[in-house]
Amino acid sequence: MATVTFRSDFAPNKLTELHDMVWSMPNIRTEIMLYLPSKDINTLLTTSKIHFQGAVEKLYRIFPYKEYDETIIRCRNKSRRSIYLNAVRVIDLGPYASCTSPTKWIRYFGPFPNARSVRGHVSSSTSSRAWTFESKDPSVLFRSSENGQHWYTFHERLWSEFTWDIAHPLDIPKTSMKTLKAWIYKQCVAIDMCDSSSSTVSVAKDQIRASLLDRAGSGGIVITSFVLRPQFLSEHILEICQELDTDGLFQLERLLIFDMDEASRRIIHRFAPDLVSLCIDLDDDAEDPMTLKRILGLIDWKRSLNLKSLTIRCSAGLQHVQDSSLQVASSLLALPGQSLEGVDHRSLSACMP
Repeated sequence: MATVTFRSDFAPNKLTELHDMVWSMPNIRTEIMLYLPSKDINTLLTTSKIHFQGAVEKLYRIFPYKEYDETIIRCRNKSRRSIYLNAVRVIDLGPYASCTSPTKWIRYFGPFPNARSVRGHVSSSTSSRAWTFESKDPSVLFRSSENGQHWYTFHERLWSEFTWDIAHPLDIPKTSMKTLKAWIYKQCVAIDMCDSSSSTVSVAKDQIRASLLDRAGSGGIVITSFVLRPQFLSEHILEICQELDTDGLFQLERLLIFDMDEASRRIIHRFAPDLVSLCIDLDDDAEDPMTLKRILGLIDWKRSLNLKSLTIRCSAGLQHVQDSSLQVASSLLALPGQSLEGVDHRSLSACMP
């Protein structure tokens, strides 16, 4: 077997210097970490001081609060413990959330000076019997700071989905949740639209725009999940999002679409940095059906850093299970932390942990 040796113009000590310089840049270090599995990150903890810092930033970014006491007991070295606690950005309350009022969540920020949010599942009630199921997503208390002062915004997530008939105003039942007066309160809503009046597309656009404009003006809600049905033109929805997004009405984390036209792709691109879950369900009988490979090529992966779940359903170009598996596997090689959950002759489900 032939051996190939690549010539380096740098002396070993110079290479080490360049390595340390590159690794000391937080944005580059974070980008590299995205592509490393957890077992490799754990290894970095013991290799060098500069690797230790980067590994801790990744491992402790989201911190389960139930491990706090154990961390304090296990780590006696105050300097190292400080590095752990300073790396935390999100505090996950887990079982502590159900027995603690959100008005007292502020205290959990105490040990974590750089934490930006506390999250946990809460329960509440409304006057509407239609709202009987709780969201799988946690409510979140966000903290922003400037000149030593803190401001808090509470995003309440109680309901998994709300079906809005656009023939009527968007009426979201208010909950009995109590928050501090100094907080900004937002109720996070997952919307699936329907139209009982069978309006024309232009009338539907005006109805949707008018209702959302009214809700944006009164405040109090954030749309975090959206189902874009085929009967509503995606270009109209895009125009509405562009107009109202300046008011913070849309912070889409979950999106389900049934088309990949230009407007749909622009909607995905616009909300890519916040998307956690993306589902693309295409019509098998379309005149010009898209192949799975083409769909994957249209997603801007560099902007989709928070994407955890990707589901694509289509049939074009996937005639054999084996061929489709190879096609999907090769297309996903560039994804950070990719984990293929399932693929068959017409669908793909992938999870990016």
